[in-house]
Amino acid sequence: MKPAKVRKRRKRIGTRPFAGMRYVQNGVVRIEWRAAGKRYTRTIGNDCPTTRGNADDLLERALTQARALADGKATKPEITLAELLVRHRRDAEARNLAPKTVSVYGNFAAVILRKFKGSMKATTLRRGQVREWWPELLAQGLSPTTATKAVDYLKQVYRWAHSELEYIETNPLADLKVSRKKPDTEAYSPDEGQRLIETTLALPQRAWRFRVMTLVCSVYGGRANQAIHLTWDDVDMDAEYPVDESTVLQGAITFRKGVLGSKEQDTRTLPMLPVVRHAFIEAWNHSPPSKWVLWNHRDTTQPTTYASMNQQLKKLEKAAHVEHKPNRAFHAFRRAMATALIERKGLAHASRYLGDTADVLARTYLKPTKESERQAVATVIDVVSEWQRSGNKDTDARKRTRETLRKLRQRRTGAGGFEPPTSWLT
Repeated sequence: MKPAKVRKRRKRIGTRPFAGMRYVQNGVVRIEWRAAGKRYTRTIGNDCPTTRGNADDLLERALTQARALADGKATKPEITLAELLVRHRRDAEARNLAPKTVSVYGNFAAVILRKFKGSMKATTLRRGQVREWWPELLAQGLSPTTATKAVDYLKQVYRWAHSELEYIETNPLADLKVSRKKPDTEAYSPDEGQRLIETTLALPQRAWRFRVMTLVCSVYGGRANQAIHLTWDDVDMDAEYPVDESTVLQGAITFRKGVLGSKEQDTRTLPMLPVVRHAFIEAWNHSPPSKWVLWNHRDTTQPTTYASMNQQLKKLEKAAHVEHKPNRAFHAFRRAMATALIERKGLAHASRYLGDTADVLARTYLKPTKESERQAVATVIDVVSEWQRSGNKDTDARKRTRETLRKLRQRRTGAGGFEPPTSWLT
C-alpha cells in the first residue's frame, strides 16, 4: 500500500459552503476550496511563514469572489488586459517565484501592451490578432525564440485567469497555435570536424559511450536519436563490405525504419569504418546484459538520454577549441557530411547514404543503385582522410588542440590504458 499523504500546518478559512483549507504537503504550501460545485487546488510555493501568509490571502480572495458569484446574484466584472497582466505578476510574487522570473514577466507584459491596448476588455482579444502579432515581433527585430516566448506568456496568463482564478468566463486564446520558425542549424566546418573527432578519439576510456555517439553522427550522418536507439541486433561485427577491388571493410550497421529519429526513412545498412568498429568493440566490452548499444547507466533496460550526450558535446567543443554556437548540436555533423557528399557526388548518392528525404524527386526518379552507395562510402573515406590530412595547417587553434590531445593521451596510456589509433582507417 502507498503511504497516506500527510497534510501539516492545516488552517481552515471561511464557513460552509464557502470554506477552504491551507495546508503543507511534502514541504509545499497548497490551498484548496470549493465554488459552484467545483473543487479547486493551487500550489503556492515552498513552506515558510511568508508563503503561508500569502496563501491565506489568496484563499480569502478566492472565497470572497465565490460568495459574490453565488446563486447568480453577482456577475464577474469585466477585467481589462492591463489589470489581468498586473494580477498575474502579483500572483507570481505571492508564490515566491524567483525575482528574475517576475522581471521577465514584466518585460513580456510591456511587449504585449505595446501592441494591444491595456484598456481593452481581456475577453475581446482574439486568436487571429495574436497570430498576426508573432510575425510583427520578428519584423521589429526580436529573435524567433523571444517572440515565441512572448506569445506563450500571453497564453499562460489567459490560461491562469480562466482555469485557476476564473477572472474570465472563457479563454479566447485556447488552442491557439502559432507557426514557429525553426532556427537554422550551422554545420561544423571541415577544420572543426577534424578537431572534434581527434579529441573524441583521445578521450579517456570511460567515454566510450560518447565516442560511439559522436562517430555514428559524424561518419554516417545519423540523427542523435538513431544513434541513441541502436541495438546490438543492428550491429554485425563480421559482415564484409567491398568498397572497391582493393578495399573491403569489416562490420556493418543497420539503421532501421520506424526507430525514433528515422523519420520513416527506409532501412539501410552501411559498413563500419575501422575506427567505428574499434569504438563498437570497446562498447561491447563495457556492455551489461542489455539490448541497447548506448545503455543508460541508471537503468540498463533503457537507452541513454539525449541531454547527457548533448552536455558532453559542449565539453568536447571546449576541449577541441571549437566555438559553441546556439542550436548547433549533433545534427551539425549530419549537415556537414550531407554537404560534403552532395558537393562531391551529387544529391542521389547523398540520399542513398544518408537516407535523407530533402529532395523527394531526386530520390524517386534518379534511382540510386548499389554502386551509388559504394561511391558514397568511398567518398566518406576520402572526406575522413582529408579531415586528418588537413591537420598539417598550423593554426593557433590546432596548437591548443594538440596540447589538449597530448594531455588526454597521457591520462589514457599506462597500466590498462588504451591508445587510439593514429589513423582513422588503420
